[in-house]
Amino acid sequence: MKFPYQFFRGFYYPIIPVVIAKNNKEVKTSAIVDSGATISIFSSNVAVPLGLDTESGNIKPMKFIAC
Repeated sequence: MKFPYQFFRGFYYPIIPVVIAKNNKEVKTSAIVDSGATISIFSSNVAVPLGLDTESGNIKPMKFIAC
């Protein structure tokens, strides 16, 4: 698959439009395509309008590789 690259915060990334939905609510946003990712992370600006609780839940430690 090929995705268009867009300039974002000083670098070019493959960015696509996405619609995230829960129940009958939708949020339109953009996402960076990361074909090696096992999870997707979105900000509370996406979660709150969908009625997701961003304060409770389990904390999951994350590891990142920086180049």
